[in-house]
This record gives sequence, structure tokens and C-alpha cells, in this order.
Amino acid sequence: MKTRTASLTGQAVILLSILVLAAPARGQQVMLGAGDTLKIGGFINATMFTDRGLFASFGQGQDAEIAAAPAGQPVTDEWFTKGDVRNTRLRFEFSGAPVLGEWAPKATLEADFFGGRDAPPFGDEQPRQRLRLAYADLTNGRTTLRIGQNWAPFFGEIPVSVAHIAFPLGYGSAGMVGWRFPGIFLYHDLNPGKSIPIQVQLAALEGSGPAANASDAASVIGNGEASALPQLEGRLNFSHKTPSIAWSGYGVGHVDWKDTGGTGVAGDNLTSWGLEGGGSIAPGHFTLHGNIYYGRDMGQQFGHITQQGDIRGWGGWAQAGYDFTPHLGAWLFYGSDQPDADRFTRDTGGTLLRQLNHDSAALLRFKAGRYALGAEYFRAETAAAEATAADLQRKIEVLLLPKDSNDEKDVVLEIRAGTGGQEAGLFAADLYEMYRRYAERKRWKTDVLSSSPSDVGGFKEVVLEINGKGAYSRLKHESGVHRVQRVPVTESGGRLHTSTATVAVLPEAEEVDVQIDPDDLQIDVFRSSGPGGQSVNTTDSAVRVTHKPSGIVISVQEERSQRQNREKAMRYLRARLLKLAQDEQQREEAATRKAQVGTGERSEKIRTYNFPQNRVTDHRVSGLSVHNLPEVLAGDLDPFVDALMADERSRLLSEGDGSRPDS
Repeated sequence: MKTRTASLTGQAVILLSILVLAAPARGQQVMLGAGDTLKIGGFINATMFTDRGLFASFGQGQDAEIAAAPAGQPVTDEWFTKGDVRNTRLRFEFSGAPVLGEWAPKATLEADFFGGRDAPPFGDEQPRQRLRLAYADLTNGRTTLRIGQNWAPFFGEIPVSVAHIAFPLGYGSAGMVGWRFPGIFLYHDLNPGKSIPIQVQLAALEGSGPAANASDAASVIGNGEASALPQLEGRLNFSHKTPSIAWSGYGVGHVDWKDTGGTGVAGDNLTSWGLEGGGSIAPGHFTLHGNIYYGRDMGQQFGHITQQGDIRGWGGWAQAGYDFTPHLGAWLFYGSDQPDADRFTRDTGGTLLRQLNHDSAALLRFKAGRYALGAEYFRAETAAAEATAADLQRKIEVLLLPKDSNDEKDVVLEIRAGTGGQEAGLFAADLYEMYRRYAERKRWKTDVLSSSPSDVGGFKEVVLEINGKGAYSRLKHESGVHRVQRVPVTESGGRLHTSTATVAVLPEAEEVDVQIDPDDLQIDVFRSSGPGGQSVNTTDSAVRVTHKPSGIVISVQEERSQRQNREKAMRYLRARLLKLAQDEQQREEAATRKAQVGTGERSEKIRTYNFPQNRVTDHRVSGLSVHNLPEVLAGDLDPFVDALMADERSRLLSEGDGSRPDS
């Protein structure tokens, strides 16, 4: 069936960026003796940006490229502002005296700060360092042999941007492709000293691609590595420069092989290939540059809007700039990537998630020596697969269903370590981080109501309050037993363990929902025992609320003041009492239903997180399993949430009478 593209979903970002350069060529040079030198350079890149809507795949700020799908976009209150300094670079270049005739050693090490960051507040202002490049050269000036990790020759012309040079404009989304790999590189100048110098580049790179089976995923072996064959690339560069004009161009070819079955599985390799050409021309104060590529299965090089598999397609970009003065200039950018979605459907029977992307940008830049200041506008328009007639029919049916009265409520989410000792506590911490990141993606606010840390950095129990539109409707199916299968960090023998944690999702109750008689409460205060501010551990700021009729006890010590802890404890208590009342009502209704149609209970275990197989399986919906466990734990829960919501709608529609209990 032909798959058409839906209307474009556009997301915009406005960026104000400062770039302070300390380029390696002009960096601090340290003389090491015997003709050896070390140059230390890099730059500081600070960006303040305001986004309308959310970006997907890479993230927000200095790595924004692709618009998130419509389902992942905020319906209202779309704007937010953040800052980013992760593209700050640090570079070391070593040059040695000749060691074999004219041949001299060189080496380069480069790092940035895209190695991950923690949750706000505080954590997002402490990004972690990441290795980018690390290679050693042996060169005689005309020929260079390079071994280590460097950019593939497929990484060609680079757009000008003050705010986006970490992920260049269009990278993985609009024709800007290529990646860095360990490998062996050869660079040779064919005609040094000529008016049009020509250089040839050859590279044999580590194979790359997604893992093809569970065993390979556990061993961190992609299907490119599983083929036991390298990626091969060849490139030709040429350029010319006069006082009035400068131009350059290049062409590059790529081939690699991917074992689609993975190691231990008999089968043929898939041959992937790509072609790319690009260049620049700069007459006077004007500059025009860009590139175009076409290929098959180039996802590991960020082709096809960064999608893996047997995909064919093309992409390209162009950018024009003009320097009005030696300091002030303006740049306009446009790029597009168009994988062949129809051919992919014919060849594989599947449907591409992202079928078309356009990026556009405008930059006004002030530059003085190593200092640059830019105001930049960036917009991504990403097209996803069009909804089918069945999708539209399902939406109509959903509109006819009565609403769960709790769906729009905020959430109190309880996570408790189950069986498995210390590993269960660590898994509880993983679940906490998963839900916190999911809430962050949805632009929901989170607050820890109470927590009980374990000895090894996990949680015995943690209670999270989540405030946001539709939070309960999307999280209510997370209640149940979550199981993890992995080798714990506390396991010295490398044995696989199975542990559990329980999750309970409660709709947050308002005072009008639950009436609490003050005479039914016993409120005690005590000295906090956990980490906190100046008054923690020195005053009786912690609060324990006991509801005498139900026996529910709530202890909160997260805040510095007794008043704040008491307010949190009361919100948590109201949610527990509302859930208690609803459970009693549902038990009565379930008894009646069971007498009519029998039991419909599911297994206690609702979801399994299997680390060796890189798999997450939900046991409530047949076939609901994905092989991207790190992404799920990073908050990519929508595939499960959407499937469970669809399953609930299907069950309600099958009941025929349209009635539903509040859940």
C-alpha cells in the first residue's frame, strides 16, 4: 500500500549564541624539547535559545535538528527557554621531530561536553565530557598515514553556524551526513604546488550499524561489525584560490556490508553504499557552499533522517553568506532529506517513521578575531507517515467513549524495590529516572514527595509527584510489577539476576475529592535524616502524618521547612485515600463482572527489561516488545503508553455498552 506523507509538522527555535574561539592553530604552544611541541586549543560555545515545540532524536538546544512527532508535541504552552554550553571544545595537538627520514609523528586529541547530563535543577548545568577524536599520524608533509578515530571522508562541507556547530545545520536531518569512526586513513597530495591542488583520501573504517540480534546487543556488536568487513571510502578534494575568488570541491564514495542476521546466524550480507559531492565558491564578500548525497542504508552515517535499515534516499543543503563589513555578516541556510518511503514499503513491508524533513536557518553574525556573536533562527519541518483510514476510524470511536474522570488529574507515582535485594533498589532508581525523563519530554513538572535511599545508590522507595495536562491518562497503565534481568553492578561473578520493583500510579486528589476529618489525623514532627539544606538535620522539619481510620502513614522530609513537608504529606495522603476508595468501588464492580463473564486478571508481572537482549517487553499486549532498552530507560515510553491506551480503548469498545469504571 502506498504510504503518503502527512502535513508538515514544523517546530521553530530561536537562538542567541556567543562563540569565543581559541583555535588550535593559534592556541597555546608548549615546547617539549628535542623539536617536540604541544598545542592546546579549542573554543567556548555558549548558547541561549528559545524553542517553540520540541525536537526529537538528538534533543534540544545545540543538538536540535528534527521536529518531534505530533504526538510528542505540547498542545498548549509551547515555548521554553534554556541555555547550552556543551559544544565547548578542548583540543591537544602533538608534533614531533622526524623519526624516519622526513617522516614525523603527530597526534590529536579532541573532546567536547556532549557525554550526557543529569536532571534539572543543577544536573543540567554539569554536562559530562566526551571523546570526539583521537588519532596518531605519521607524515612527510605530502603523505599522511593516520590511525585512530577521525571523521569519515563522507563528512564533507560544513555549514556556518554560531549556535549549531556541535550538530551542524542539517546534520542527520537535511543532507549533512558523515560520522567519526576508528580506522586507518591515508591522505596524499597528488600535485603539490600546482594552481589547482588535488588530494586523495582513502579510509578503511570500523563497520557500524544497529545490533541484529539479542546476543550481539549484549556484546555491543552492530550488524556492520558482525559482517567482519570494514566500511571503505575514497575521496578526491580539489581547490583554487586567487585574489578575487576562491573555490573548492570534492567527491566521495562509500561502501560497507551489514550482516542483517548478526553473529551466530547464517545469512548473506546487505551491501550498503553512498555517493556525495559538494563544494564552495567565494567571490569577494559572498560565499555559497553545500553538498548533496544519495545512498542505500546509510543510517550509521546519519543518512535518511537518521534512520537505520534498507532505505534508499537523497539529501542536500545549500548556504549563502555575505560579509557586509569585516565584522558583520549574514547567512541563509536550507536543507532537505528525502528517503524513498514508497520503495522502503515495497521492499520491506514496513513504514518509515520519518519520511521527509526540511531545515531552514538564518544567522546574523558579528565577528572580531576569535570572538563571534550570533543571533540565529532555526526551523525544522518533519513529515511522518500519514494516518490511515483505520486510524481515523479509531479516533472517531475514541471520541465517543466516556472520559475517565481522573484522566486530566496530576499523578502521585510510587516506586518501591521488590525482590532482589540491592539490585532491586538500583532498578527502582532506574525506573524513577525513566519516569522523570518521560515527564521532562512531556514538559510536565516533577517533585519528589518522599524517598528512602538504599545503601548502594538506589531507592528502597521513592514517591514522585507529576503535574501536567493528561499525566494520569498516560501513566495509569504503569502500575504493577516491573521485572529486570541483567548482571548487577554488585555481582562479581557475572551471573544474570532477576529483580523486581513495583509501581503504583495514583491520581492526585483535590481537597474537594477527599474530605479528611482533622480529628482522624495524628501529626508528628522529627529531625530529618537525609541530605538537604542548612536546616536539615538541625531542626524538626520532617513530618509524619498518620490517618487513624485507614492506618496509612505518610512521612516527608524532602523540604527544608516543616510547612512545606506537611503540605506534601497531605497531598500524598489525599491521593492514597482517593485510590483506596476507588479500589473498593472497583472490587465491588469486578465481583459483579466476574459473575457474568469470568476473571480477566493478568499476570502480576507487567513488563520485563532484559539487558542482555536489549529488550523491553510489556506482557499485557501481545507482541509489544522493543529492542532499544537504553532509549526506554531514557524516557522513550510512548510506544508502550500509546499501545496500552489503544488496548484499553479496544477493550472498552468491545464491551459494547460504552460504560467504564474510573481507574
